[in-house]
Amino acid sequence: MAAVVATFTALTYCEFVSIYPRTGEGYLYARKTFNPLSAYFVGWALFLGYASSCAFYIASLSSYFNEFIWHSPWESLFGVLMLIVLTLLNIKGTKESGRFQIWVTAAKVLLLIWFIFGGLRFIEPQELLNRFSRDIVAIGSTAAMVFITFFGFSAIAASAGEVRNPVKTIPRAIFISMGVVTLLYTLVVLVVLFAGLEEYTEAAMGEAAQKFLGSIGGYVIIAGAIFSMISASNASVMAGSRVLLSMGRLGHLPKEIGVINEQTRTPVIAVMLIGGTILVFALLLPLEELSYFANTVLLLALILVNWALIVHRRRFPDIERPFRVPLVPLLPALGIAANLYLIVQ
Repeated sequence: MAAVVATFTALTYCEFVSIYPRTGEGYLYARKTFNPLSAYFVGWALFLGYASSCAFYIASLSSYFNEFIWHSPWESLFGVLMLIVLTLLNIKGTKESGRFQIWVTAAKVLLLIWFIFGGLRFIEPQELLNRFSRDIVAIGSTAAMVFITFFGFSAIAASAGEVRNPVKTIPRAIFISMGVVTLLYTLVVLVVLFAGLEEYTEAAMGEAAQKFLGSIGGYVIIAGAIFSMISASNASVMAGSRVLLSMGRLGHLPKEIGVINEQTRTPVIAVMLIGGTILVFALLLPLEELSYFANTVLLLALILVNWALIVHRRRFPDIERPFRVPLVPLLPALGIAANLYLIVQ
């Protein structure tokens, strides 16, 4: 369900990025469609959403590290150190942070594939329908919690101003990433579902891995979780800083924030601002509140971006659209309704 909801908005992003292949993603699209105040709200919602979601990953990273690898007297130590590394990496250069993202993501995917292949033999196709919940409320609540894992399409669009041929490259990257993530996560859920566990707690994936892969299975899941959180954190720092960069350039923030450093070719001030905001959130807010806040503000921003596409089609009917979302206004309207549903869940 979360993947379906994300797809509606991902299509909207694909059309907008084909029209405006520049840095700024949802904020830029709102700025080109609505009045400045609405765009201002979208920009802040995206920035705070990226910052709080990254803070959630950083805080979770600290918890994992303390529980499974090395217990530090200061619980937040590892997460804070990783945030500093990611902030410096994004200041150093887009190529460096991009290469780092590729390696960390590749490691995460390989570990997930290892886990999936270990458990495929336990899946019973004839039992699939019997294993799935029919509780719509429970499905909606779960989708709301995991939606943030499908939000990578926004981070991809945020880099539009820094890639070659973004009109073709960005929509293609969004579709590929959505397809791979949906396939991998679906297979992971199926494997865990058929693991024959007595209880399905937060440790279910680790218990299933130990059953499939032996004693090393637990370490595979721990490593996969750590790589996943590092990858998501790096993407959030990059995307959030680009939203600030665009807001600085278009007059919604001080113009200094919209300046690209001549040596590093990165928005140094914007990166430092989001790094500092993440640090404050991670140290001061509980995990549950971070997750709820991140999902809520990001979904609110996406509602306005979907609405922007409907309005943009009417206001600018003759503008060139290399990528066109089919069935407008139906699909973006479904995206709005689905995002609203996830918020109330």
